[in-house]
Amino acid sequence: STALDLIEDGLPRVSRDVLLGVLEPQTGTGEPEPAAEVLALLADSDSEWIVAGAAWAAAELALVSCANQLEALKDHESPVVRETALFALERLGGAR
Repeated sequence: STALDLIEDGLPRVSRDVLLGVLEPQTGTGEPEPAAEVLALLADSDSEWIVAGAAWAAAELALVSCANQLEALKDHESPVVRETALFALERLGGAR
């Protein structure tokens, strides 16, 4: 619950809604698939925390389709993003 509190209190509403939509996907609503949303968030250049959160979501949701984008993040300037991308790739290695 602490992580959820951090997301709810620390992120702007737009970013929070997108990230929570990925972590708690709604089915049958006509909204984009979680993989598409995660890929978009992985490309976010405004916040390293959004990118790290998206990398974590890719691992949790076993989104193998995000592997190429995660590979590219291994060289990100932010240590948080780099480490989370490596974690996600390790988790996805079992899903491939």
